[in-house]
Amino acid sequence: MKGSYGSSRAYEIEISSGSENHKLHVNEWGFAKNPRTILCLHGVTQCSLDFSVLASFFSKSYRVVCPDLVGRGQSSWLENKFSYQLPFYVQDILLLFSELNLKDVRIIGTSLGGLLGMILASSPDKYIRALSSSEISKEIKSTWDPKIIKALVLNDVGALVNFGDLVKLNEETNICSNRYLTIADAEKNFKLAMESSLGPHSHSEWKLLASFYTRYDYERKCFKPHYDPAILNPYDLPELLYNFTKFGLESIPELNLYNFYDNISIPTLLLRGMNSQILGRKLADDMTKRGPKPKLVEFEGVGHAPTLIHLDQLRILEKFLEQN
Repeated sequence: MKGSYGSSRAYEIEISSGSENHKLHVNEWGFAKNPRTILCLHGVTQCSLDFSVLASFFSKSYRVVCPDLVGRGQSSWLENKFSYQLPFYVQDILLLFSELNLKDVRIIGTSLGGLLGMILASSPDKYIRALSSSEISKEIKSTWDPKIIKALVLNDVGALVNFGDLVKLNEETNICSNRYLTIADAEKNFKLAMESSLGPHSHSEWKLLASFYTRYDYERKCFKPHYDPAILNPYDLPELLYNFTKFGLESIPELNLYNFYDNISIPTLLLRGMNSQILGRKLADDMTKRGPKPKLVEFEGVGHAPTLIHLDQLRILEKFLEQN
């Protein structure tokens, strides 16, 4: 039944502004008229369904909105692969806020989704400057109110991002980027590739996570990852050049979002897998002393990133959100 606790609904939002027309697919849980909203933003190779357990858990108290970023899940794959960049994603989320008339929002962002959350939770002049190359309508800029966002959860992502670490993570992900004839093969390889990062999960949980990650390709009659492969190489570098470039990544400056992070004033919670190669302990500690000065919660035996499907993780989120 539409709007009942734990039930979900799906819809698409047509986006005609910006450099390319596209569709944003959204999965949603809870009562559609509930003003108290959780917006879940997923990681680089994730999709909205990765939040389905979390969304069902919170659906009694919140409207939980989970979009597939472009190139993932059931959202459009872009023709201009170069657009798979932060400004384009932020533009889409701003338009989502406007389209759904969201006014009372808590953001839970994993990895890439956390970077988007930092930008959105910062002061408006800063993220508008960051989007200066994007064609966002004046109406969106003029009507946006940062007070819409009440709280922020950063799931295993820092204000500094090292590109070399991201490449290593993508290489791990690529282990399970092949095509598989059976879902059993896909599940087996997904667990093999991701267990060291995601940490211990039950057999049923691995099946669930693998089902979020894979889609059946009716044309090729096989299972494959849900995302556009170009999200991992938006610059469309030839394979030889791309592989060569990886060795020089240490010379590329880190992605530094402290200009955004230090302007965040809303309650913030920082989550970290103790074995994370993306959010190091020193960086996490530094983040607790500046900007929103979040509380840091770490999960033993987990790398990048906590899946937020275990009850102990959900209870931590519940306690934080109840206070905000």
